[in-house]
Amino acid sequence: MLVGSRLDAALARRIAAGCRAAGVDVPGGDKLVGVRPPWALSTPNGEGSVRFPEPGYALNSGTPRFMAAAVPEGAAEARARFSRYARTLARRLPHLLAVAAAHPTTPAPEDGTARQLALIRASGSGPAEGVPS
Repeated sequence: MLVGSRLDAALARRIAAGCRAAGVDVPGGDKLVGVRPPWALSTPNGEGSVRFPEPGYALNSGTPRFMAAAVPEGAAEARARFSRYARTLARRLPHLLAVAAAHPTTPAPEDGTARQLALIRASGSGPAEGVPS
């Protein structure tokens, strides 16, 4: 997730959405706005977590329902956006390039983008099931 030197309201809403989707109340609620690194949050049921280790980024992890709510654009798009952000701010926040490299934009197999790419690749080798030829 893109973040400056503190959590803003938009990021706090994403974290809250992930927590709600995971079936838990938001720890701290609106008190998340303005939090500075280092900071971390884990849902009490273990379905999601957010790490804000240093200025410039936060890392999310969790179950599919937590991630779908906290990162609605999907992990692949979020990583691609972060990679562009890291390159843009490379002079001011050079550590972001290493973070982006550690979290490549190649989608995970369970990611919706990965499934779409697999379907596209499969379509080149013959008719795909359920797709008119």
